[in-house]
Amino acid sequence: MPDAHIALVASSIRFAGGRIEPSPWQTRRRGNHIAARHARGERVQREAEHYTTLTQMASASVKIISDTVAGWRQAGHPLRDHSRSFSRADFSKRDWWGEG
Repeated sequence: MPDAHIALVASSIRFAGGRIEPSPWQTRRRGNHIAARHARGERVQREAEHYTTLTQMASASVKIISDTVAGWRQAGHPLRDHSRSFSRADFSKRDWWGEG
């Protein structure tokens, strides 16, 4: 069995000019691995750009809301106090489903 293993390893490499070079299948495998890593890198780059765009859109939305509320305050509109806590009774199942 060890001889078969040695023969398999020996068949997978070749000597050229005193150096060990990979066999063609090893070269293809390495090329496929590099291509897969490149594709993964491109996908991650696209996702990062997508999340950057979403972050910029969310930031712009928050700025619009903030500017609007600031305008209301400057115009003297009172803001409601939403700080009171709600009890479970405020959100009963009947209220949510329109049964009561």
